[in-house]
Amino acid sequence: MATAHSLLWNDIKPVFVDIDPETLNLDPAKVEAAITPHIIAIMAVHCCGILCDVKALQNIADNYNLKIIYNAQKLRQRGPQRAVQLTARISAARLWSELVPFL
Repeated sequence: MATAHSLLWNDIKPVFVDIDPETLNLDPAKVEAAITPHIIAIMAVHCCGILCDVKALQNIADNYNLKIIYNAQKLRQRGPQRAVQLTARISAARLWSELVPFL
């Protein structure tokens, strides 16, 4: 929810779409189905260190002239330098978050 809150804090209304049950990342087909003239960007989370379907999301963004912002949640565990390299090449902006288990 922190990713969505970052939008709300900037007066941007997020539009949620469902995930792919195999990867737990955004389902590109559902992303495309949710696009309206009011959408300005796609914000995807690389969940649990697993990359989103970057090619499919980039194709959608290109087709609709949208920006992509990735949150590399737990991707840094694969190595901070690798996370920077992966996300720097594929997004307009990048951020990292960590999933902290409840005590």
